[in-house]
Amino acid sequence: LDCFGLSLLMVALGLAVPMLHHLCGWDLWYCFHLCLAHLPRRRWQRGEDTLLYDAFVVFDKVQSAVADWVYNELRVQLEERRGRRALRLCLEERDWLPGKTLFENLWASVYSSRKTVFVLDHTDRVSGLLRASFLLAQQRLLEDRKDVVVLVILRPAAYRSRYVRLRQRLCRQSVLLWPHQPSGQGSFWANLGIALTRDNRHFYNRNFCRGPTTAE
Repeated sequence: LDCFGLSLLMVALGLAVPMLHHLCGWDLWYCFHLCLAHLPRRRWQRGEDTLLYDAFVVFDKVQSAVADWVYNELRVQLEERRGRRALRLCLEERDWLPGKTLFENLWASVYSSRKTVFVLDHTDRVSGLLRASFLLAQQRLLEDRKDVVVLVILRPAAYRSRYVRLRQRLCRQSVLLWPHQPSGQGSFWANLGIALTRDNRHFYNRNFCRGPTTAE
């Protein structure tokens, strides 16, 4: 009976653990770190000077048009054409370390960057990487009281999202719409540079909220 019970337990664990990891592995991992953040322990401050990147750029690389815009427009404008004011971007296929898991690279990218930029072509079908990055950005808001989210909308149809509309109402400068007319693109890059280099607290609409307070 002991051998039978032990073997049954091992078989059950061998079936349950991979199934839970496949179905809700990210949710369990996120809840674990969220609970860990609220445990009484020594909190350290992540100084702006110690951050490796100015922005972590998250996008759905399956969409070739979005990937092409990120690498040939966003990267070129922010890293190559700003001269001494060039920004350091973190890109998945270029800067993630091989050998590390997806969650390890994702965690390091969000917490090693001043801002997290979400490049969206639509909001009705969002990839798992975008959702995971958004949850980590929200967790950073809970831990460090830092709003690091910047939305770049490539198509006006994405404005139908309730979150995007709410975000624009609360913090308008952190939601930018890509203008397809060349005459407005200069203003877009200037506004994006401001959004990436300044704290989002300065952009909040005081009529609706005060924004996140600085952690003591």
